[in-house]
Amino acid sequence: LSDVTIMGGEDFPDTHVAFKAGNTVIAFSDFMSDNDDRLLELLDDLSERHLQTHLVMMADPMVLRFDFKGNIEFKGTEGELSLSGAASKVFEKTEAVRTQYLTNLRARISWLRGLCEERGFHFVLQPTDQPLEHAIEALKEGQDNPMAHVPEVSP
Repeated sequence: LSDVTIMGGEDFPDTHVAFKAGNTVIAFSDFMSDNDDRLLELLDDLSERHLQTHLVMMADPMVLRFDFKGNIEFKGTEGELSLSGAASKVFEKTEAVRTQYLTNLRARISWLRGLCEERGFHFVLQPTDQPLEHAIEALKEGQDNPMAHVPEVSP
């Protein structure tokens, strides 16, 4: 790859300034921000400019499995807690919310993957306990099965 720009976090640059025709864009994030409007704006801009774009969703395996038990307090790594707007959230009896959490997570991943497919972009889910080479290989081959990393849920 040549002329590759790697972006991360929620601080996506102004794409009109940052990228030139022919660039490849690889965005690394958990993509769990409440700012979906900004994400859609960014993806639409990248699509309109015909930039080869890849989204790599980085996720801790514990977040993907959500196999916690008992009372757990979650805190955002930078004072935020994604998708809630609060700095922290206490779950009592986490096993009681596991099914809904995994259902929501799978829906989020499907939505992100759909956004990418609509625009001709690639989407990869990269668990943080696996080598990054797995994501790079999946991007090169244009294939990934993100749901393989998230447990099935039964009602």
